[in-house]
Amino acid sequence: MLNPFRHGLFAWQLASHKLCRWLVPWALITALACNALLAPQSLWWVAILAVQLGFYGAAAAGWGGNRSLRIPYYFVVANLAILVAWVRYARGERMVSWNPSERPASLPQVSCAFDLRTSR
Repeated sequence: MLNPFRHGLFAWQLASHKLCRWLVPWALITALACNALLAPQSLWWVAILAVQLGFYGAAAAGWGGNRSLRIPYYFVVANLAILVAWVRYARGERMVSWNPSERPASLPQVSCAFDLRTSR
């Protein structure tokens, strides 16, 4: 499925969505470090660093409960989870089994007036 000569655009979409997303946290760390190093060189880099730090500030505000900033919060938390997974993998920690969380108890109960088993 990852062969671009056989599957064309789908191979690129699969690689970028399923594989490259594991590299995003490292790219974010590299971008922050590069922006911090380049900021003394030009006002352009200061502005780029300010935008990046502003985004992380918006994510922190989303964590604090601001519902309008849920998207930056989700982006940062998802990439932080990927970074934690990388660290656990580097340490040699392995998950031998996965158990889903107990979600059915937390979902709202919905009643239905129409029952498929009894109607004909």
